[in-house]
Amino acid sequence: MSPRKLLLTCFLLTTAVLANAQNPLAGLTILKAEGGGTGNTGLATGTLRGDPIGIANWTYTVLGGGGQTTNGQGGNCNFQSGNIAITAADGSTLQMQFGGDSCNTGVGPTSSAVNNVVYIITSGTGRFSNTQGTGNVALAAYNPNANTAAVYIHFDGNINLH
Repeated sequence: MSPRKLLLTCFLLTTAVLANAQNPLAGLTILKAEGGGTGNTGLATGTLRGDPIGIANWTYTVLGGGGQTTNGQGGNCNFQSGNIAITAADGSTLQMQFGGDSCNTGVGPTSSAVNNVVYIITSGTGRFSNTQGTGNVALAAYNPNANTAAVYIHFDGNINLH
């Protein structure tokens, strides 16, 4: 084989190998969603819309917490962890675990409250099978002690769809 053909063959093989190498960012995209519902800062459900989820139902459940302290105005703050379940209109699901904090925003423990937590995607089904990702969730409850208070949720993170 001539040196020129050998060089061309090596170049083509190297190009083929590099083209087939897995890009660690392939499939990684932004996860953003906004939603509303009812509940409180410990258990809430509702509907959201966002990318790449579309329209979906969600459930936010606190499983544990501790480290209670004051918010400086007579309200409470504490650490918490739990689960978030999302079911898209096509039946695909995302399961997440979270950890973060919850604080009343005003005077006293009955004032509105916000949860600021970080999630990790732990599993999924359908078009979300084998997904991974992480990000932030903000949840606001306008009456944290009522089971039917207005609740709003905001997701800002990433999701790897491969």
